[in-house]
Amino acid sequence: MNLDAKPWDILKKPCPRVWMLLGDKNILIKTDSIDKITASTDFLTVTFDCEYGQVTIASSESLQGLFEELQMERIRLIDGRKLKIKATFA
Repeated sequence: MNLDAKPWDILKKPCPRVWMLLGDKNILIKTDSIDKITASTDFLTVTFDCEYGQVTIASSESLQGLFEELQMERIRLIDGRKLKIKATFA
């Protein structure tokens, strides 16, 4: 994996699961379980609900691209080593 690339990977077609790398684990999130996606007006924070609970992603750079790719269900991987991710597991 290129560590200089964006902290997320996309595909050209919808992806059935999103792989999220967290500090202590890897999780797979069903794309169809991702719901209630919101972003701050400056796109520095993106929040969504999923089968595990609520996930909040924060960055010092715009996450608008991530927000748009979540809309299109084309996210393959979100790298929590490059983003601040807070997951509240249900």
